Amino acid sequence: MHMIQATDVSLQIGQREILSNISFQVRRGETLGIIGPNGSGKSSLIKVISRLFVPSTGSILLDEKPLVSYSSKMLARKMAVVSQEGMAPLPITVEEAVAMGRYPYHGFFRRNTAQDAEVIQHALARTGLEAMACKLLEQLSGGERQRVAIACAMAQEPEVLLLDEPTTYLDIGYQIGILNLVREWRRETDGTAVLVLHDLNLAAQYCDRLILMENGRMTHSGTIEETMEAQLLSDVYGVKPLIVTHPNLQIPQILLERSS
Repeated sequence: MHMIQATDVSLQIGQREILSNISFQVRRGETLGIIGPNGSGKSSLIKVISRLFVPSTGSILLDEKPLVSYSSKMLARKMAVVSQEGMAPLPITVEEAVAMGRYPYHGFFRRNTAQDAEVIQHALARTGLEAMACKLLEQLSGGERQRVAIACAMAQEPEVLLLDEPTTYLDIGYQIGILNLVREWRRETDGTAVLVLHDLNLAAQYCDRLILMENGRMTHSGTIEETMEAQLLSDVYGVKPLIVTHPNLQIPQILLERSS
C-alpha cells in the first residue's frame, strides 16, 4: 500500500518553474531519501508534500486520499515535519516544546490529558531528553534542539515523518544520533519517513530507496545500488566519485579525490 503517491507534480512561483512533472510513491513503513545538488528542488518538494506549497499541476495522495481533502488538524495527525533549523531557542522548557506536538488532538479549551502526558513522556524517553525536560530551549545546543524538534514531531503520533536536511548543521555524532532516532521510530511504529539529505553516504545507509533531483526534475529513482552509481552522480553533481563498498553494511559509499 502506498502511503504517499505523487503524480505529475509541478510547482511554479511567479515566472519560475521550481518543480517539473515529479511522480513517485512511498510505501507504508519505507524510508525514502531525496538527494541532489543545492537548488535542485528538494526542500520545495518537501513543502509540497507537507502542503506548505500548493502544486501548480498534478496531485498528491496521502493514504489513498487527496492531500487537499484533509483538514489542517487531521493532516497534522497523519504527518509531521522537521526542518533543518530545528526548534528555535525560545524561553520555554523542553517538555513544553514537546507538548506542542499534541495540538492536533486538542479543542480550543482542552488541556493536556493523562494520555497526552504519557505520549509526551514517551517522546522524551525515545529521544533521550528526559533529563533535559525542565531545561529551557535557549540553554540547549543546536543538536539538542534538533532532538527536541523530533520529539515534538513524534508526540504528534504521525504516520509520516518528513525531515528536510535534519542533520545539516550538526556534527557527526549528532547526525548519526538523529538518523538512528528516525530509524528506531520507523521500526517501532511501522511509520513512513521521507528524508532530504545532503550527505550521500548517510542517505545510502539510512534509506530504502533514493530520488535524485536536478534543476527541479527527478533525474532518477531507484534502489541504493542503482542510484549510487559513479556516472549518474557525476552527471548530476559534476564531480566523478569513487564508489566503494562499506565493509560492514555491504552498501555503496562514495569517496572523493582531489584533482591532481
